[in-house]
Amino acid sequence: MKKSCIILCIIVLSLTLLSGCSNSGNSAGDTAYYSSGASTADLLHPEYATTDVLTDESYGLTDPQGNLVVVLSDIHMGDQRAIDEGYGWFRANEPLLAGFLASLAASPAVKEVVIGGDFFDEWVIPMDHDTLNGFGSDQQAESKFVDSVAAANPTIISGIKAIMSAGKKVTYVPGNHDMLVTSDDISRIFPGINQSRDAAGLGTYSPGGLPEVLIEHSHRYDFFNAPDMYSNRIPYSKENYTNNSSAIIPPGFFVSKIAASNNFQTPAIPGSLGATDSLIGPFFYWTAWKLILSQVNPSQDYNAKIIKTGIDGYTGVYSINDLVPQVTLSGIQQPTLYAYIEDNWKNRQTQNQVNSLISVVSGLLVGSLSVWCDLQSNTQYFSRDTSKRIVVFGHTHKATMGSRLNSDSQKCIYANSGTWIDKGDPACTFVIIDPDLKIDGSVNETVTVYQYTASQTMKQLYQDSITVRK
Repeated sequence: MKKSCIILCIIVLSLTLLSGCSNSGNSAGDTAYYSSGASTADLLHPEYATTDVLTDESYGLTDPQGNLVVVLSDIHMGDQRAIDEGYGWFRANEPLLAGFLASLAASPAVKEVVIGGDFFDEWVIPMDHDTLNGFGSDQQAESKFVDSVAAANPTIISGIKAIMSAGKKVTYVPGNHDMLVTSDDISRIFPGINQSRDAAGLGTYSPGGLPEVLIEHSHRYDFFNAPDMYSNRIPYSKENYTNNSSAIIPPGFFVSKIAASNNFQTPAIPGSLGATDSLIGPFFYWTAWKLILSQVNPSQDYNAKIIKTGIDGYTGVYSINDLVPQVTLSGIQQPTLYAYIEDNWKNRQTQNQVNSLISVVSGLLVGSLSVWCDLQSNTQYFSRDTSKRIVVFGHTHKATMGSRLNSDSQKCIYANSGTWIDKGDPACTFVIIDPDLKIDGSVNETVTVYQYTASQTMKQLYQDSITVRK
């Protein structure tokens, strides 16, 4: 017993000391794993000058072949309550995004716009609010809620429709905050839109003619945010806590509700976890929750039944302690919800179609360190599939770029599209992929990460290029 307590104290101390270094978009940790495209001066193209203005022909959206693919993600549109009550993450940047979408619709250089997840937000809703605003908790209620979010954000919805009306392709890939938004929901709001989905709540996409490019949200690898089709139902828990046999809401949903209740207007994450797999999974999950709560610092009583659900078949009202494992003299006491969640991580990944299974610790790191999420581009694609040369993720809210070598020693590019939430650091970011077809049949593909500024200019953050032989 004494030995177990000593080990636990060491774990907690080590992980707490490491928690201060999480989510640094351009930290030393990033450069340790990646070489930034922004520093590769010989690959910069003059047509991507940081002063390019989107309202005339001198802007950076120039491509005589008209083949630009624009990727944006993590907009996090909420319903009217989120706007009126101020807890939503996307309010102040709405005019900027509306202007940017109008520029995309008008540009002859743009071929396709890809929405890489977390377009709608069904998670950032305070604990004492019914999630779907009284519509119910089933799929029909969820569809009504999605319609209410669309109604609360008319300029963004009309901006996407204008891009489609201009004859450009728009593709939708689900994220974690909109994993329950169905293909029917999206098609109802955007008739004729293209969608890319695989497992429930997930999708990956390669633009037409660019099979070497892969775009996904990347919550597939995040322990707290990947779809969870096992927890909270018999035989994986002592009773059924949801009446939906296909429920997939993971614990990250509850994290978001706790954060929204405490004016925490950026993603709450499980701190920086650093340790080996030789230690017991429940301790990592318990520690992750402790780091989240220390970060959000909830003012609510942890035992009070105040967390309303009303989504994905859940109708119960829960306390924070119903979610958090407890340390006792005999070890870890499992919570009411997501009991023994770590035991199902392998099967959960298999159901979520993860290419290379990762450990519980690695799954927690994906959600706590942006660079660890970035590295999944290598783990899941570059190191195992030489046909994939460019991978674009979202999810981390950290716009970045880096290069890797695959198993054939070919250069590969990873980019993250960042976010448009008001408190993004930076906010209003996106990725442009420019495939330039050469006479010899090869394609020189330039990938650029931009920020759209208040002066309606495109500020280049990173850029890199590779040549792909078709």
